[in-house]
Amino acid sequence: MSTLQEHLDDLDPAPAIRALALAIARQRSVDAGRRDDYVSLAPPQSEIAVYLHRNRVSIALPPEKAGTAALQIEGATLQDKESTVYLRVGADVLAEHTNDMTSWALAAYDWKAAGPMSSHSGSAKSAASQRPEKFCPVHHVPLSPSGVCFSCA
Repeated sequence: MSTLQEHLDDLDPAPAIRALALAIARQRSVDAGRRDDYVSLAPPQSEIAVYLHRNRVSIALPPEKAGTAALQIEGATLQDKESTVYLRVGADVLAEHTNDMTSWALAAYDWKAAGPMSSHSGSAKSAASQRPEKFCPVHHVPLSPSGVCFSCA
């Protein structure tokens, strides 16, 4: 069984990405997996919380927190997937926002460790149907149900 360090050595990510992975591993129990173009980090027996690529990182966040994270991290983008929104940043942005990104990664880790209903009082399916469907491409905040970005307005 490979270790996180072996996976990182094989991937050879940017220094800021390696540092984020090791910061998470120092504070949480990590199940690391290796794929062709990334290393995944997950709590034991849980879904993946962080994807580490060579030059970028994607952090799984509950939809209701993703807009806040994107506003906090200049240069971040959001990728909306079903019941999860991924906060994506390049290695250069990560290096500039190390503390904030580590906090968001640990929050994602804790969210995934708690299971699918951890961020909502209802089921995962009803929570997904209640979340905003789209994000403002300029401000990366959830749009209102009518499709308005209040930051643009």
